[in-house]
Amino acid sequence: MTWGPASSLSKHLLEVFFPRSCVYCEAGVEDSGYEHLCVGCTRELFLAVPPNCRICGYPFHGMLAGPKTCPHWLLTTPQSYKPP
Repeated sequence: MTWGPASSLSKHLLEVFFPRSCVYCEAGVEDSGYEHLCVGCTRELFLAVPPNCRICGYPFHGMLAGPKTCPHWLLTTPQSYKPP
């Protein structure tokens, strides 16, 4: 559902009175590519890219010969969970 120009105006007015701030360090997020992280915290962000565990995102280093899951998720996941 779109609300049109009134919604856009109210969103901008809210940002004037309540500027967005980083959820980690509370700096402004005006120039960041993320809605809730500042540029400095964005640089510290680690994004999981393949090859990584398909369950928890933990990175694998080197070639993979077996399943793409790691033992880390077993430590934090109930034993009844079956990976996809």
